[in-house]
Amino acid sequence: NANDALWEIGLSYARSFMTEMGHSRVPQDYSARDGYALGKWVNSQRVKHSRGEMRADRIERLEALAGWEWSKKKPAATTSIPPIISFLLEDDVRPSSKP
Repeated sequence: NANDALWEIGLSYARSFMTEMGHSRVPQDYSARDGYALGKWVNSQRVKHSRGEMRADRIERLEALAGWEWSKKKPAATTSIPPIISFLLEDDVRPSSKP
């Protein structure tokens, strides 16, 4: 049906974007070079998924894309700052110049 064909087009654009950029955090206002509103399409998929309105086969196909994320937020860094450095940065602790 026409709806499925339109979805396939969006998936194709998403795949191309992810291959080129290495992630799926498409800005909502992003359009492909030919004007396809990929950002709106990706956002729509995330909204449908969060509302439980997405077909299981579409969920599987999106999740099969290398780099697909349901959240558009950048993942947290995998490395952590040692606690002492974090304490010093947060509390602006500086060594005293007095003996």
